[in-house]
Amino acid sequence: MSALVVTAIAQLTDPGPVGDLLLLAPAIVAFGLRALVPGLPAEAFAALVVGSVTLAVGRDGDLEASQFLIVVMVLYVSWHLSSMTRAGLILAVSAASP
Repeated sequence: MSALVVTAIAQLTDPGPVGDLLLLAPAIVAFGLRALVPGLPAEAFAALVVGSVTLAVGRDGDLEASQFLIVVMVLYVSWHLSSMTRAGLILAVSAASP
C-alpha cells in the first residue's frame, strides 16, 4: 500500500510523463497483489516490479520517478523471505536491471 501512496504523491507533486506512469502500473499492481495474495512467490513479485521499472527507465532514461519502487520491493522481500540466498539473488538482479 505504501508504494501506491508514494507513487500517487510523487505523480501529484512532480508529474512525469503519462507513458512512464502506465509502464509503472504493473509494479503498483504487484505491490497490491503481494498484500492480497500471501502465497505469491517473491520472485514473481520482484519480476513484476523490476520489469516494469526497467521498461519505464529504458524508455527515456528518467530514473527518479521509479527507483524507489525497486528499493521498497527489495526491502520487503528481504524482510519476509527466510532464505538469504533467494533474497540475495533478487537484490543482485534488481541492482543490475535498470
